Amino acid sequence: MNNKSINSVKLAPLLLVFVEVANKRSFTAAATKLALSKSAISQQIKRLEESIGQQLLVRNTRGVVLTAVGETLLTRSELLTEQLNIALTELDN
Repeated sequence: MNNKSINSVKLAPLLLVFVEVANKRSFTAAATKLALSKSAISQQIKRLEESIGQQLLVRNTRGVVLTAVGETLLTRSELLTEQLNIALTELDN
């Protein structure tokens, strides 16, 4: 397995967390949905941003706003979430 594959495997869970935060526009709401602490969500987003070297979210008192890079990544990451959901649904059937 090459480094790119290893990095993708490590980033996948962070991308799934990112999708929740981005769609809910809230660390707190994403933490509730994922049954994680707000701190854990924040740390995972920070790790993702550090890994890709880009800021994805702008935090403010009302929640979060996506950067242009965050918007692009959200579109692609939602496809990952959808594919995972389809695979899990197929396993249940």
